[in-house]
Amino acid sequence: MTRDQHFMINKNVMERVLECSKINRDDIVLEIGAGTGSLTVMLAERAKRVIAIEIDEGFEDKLNEIAKKYGNIKVIIGNALEIIKKVSDFNKIISNPPYSILEPLLYLLPTKHFELCVLTIPTNFFKRITGNKTKLSLFVSSTFTIKKICDVSRYSFTPVPKTDSVIVLLKIIDSKGYKRRKADYIIREVFMQRDKKMKNALREALIRFYENVCDKKLTKREARGIISSLVIKETLLDKKVAEMGYREIKYLADKIKKLAENLCENL
Repeated sequence: MTRDQHFMINKNVMERVLECSKINRDDIVLEIGAGTGSLTVMLAERAKRVIAIEIDEGFEDKLNEIAKKYGNIKVIIGNALEIIKKVSDFNKIISNPPYSILEPLLYLLPTKHFELCVLTIPTNFFKRITGNKTKLSLFVSSTFTIKKICDVSRYSFTPVPKTDSVIVLLKIIDSKGYKRRKADYIIREVFMQRDKKMKNALREALIRFYENVCDKKLTKREARGIISSLVIKETLLDKKVAEMGYREIKYLADKIKKLAENLCENL
């Protein structure tokens, strides 16, 4: 077991997770962090199929026993972040993930297609993603609709973590939603290219915005022209997105919001 793994043991909380995710016999559920399989069993009883991911090999035999009993569970042992990149046949995600993978998981989720994601996360992390002064909160607010379902006592887990938790329901904003939130789409696409220089990430974000939201074509040259109109220092545009601080990202986000007001006027 990794140091930041805390397994849910409160059945009432598990029932709340199932209730808000509305699992039914048409659903294929991706469970990240299956652990001892307590929630896995409850998912298998309701869903068409469950893909249970667990990094700790110590739980493999137990999970395989459960899978053999129910017949609709696929157990995958390994790093969830790497496995998710290769798995696509699911429509709902349920997870009580280790704290260490929460941020990279949020950046990974928009690359997948799913209806909803129910996460149980530490209260301090919830405040971080719903606050106003972090890079991560800018990304989350431009990418997901997020709904707090309920608070969860730390004593609902073993071993007992240092803080209480929150169950949240996430849905990715769709193209229809982005027609009303143009800037958010561009900001999201910039964040999704964290290893690129800002000028390249912003150029590609504009091209994708025109194609996926405006249903129009934008050339690289036209995109560069739009970026030039923003009058941003070259030193800032040459920075990698991942290396930029909150104030730099916020400054660019504000520029993008002003720009977006005049994009695709016919939407």
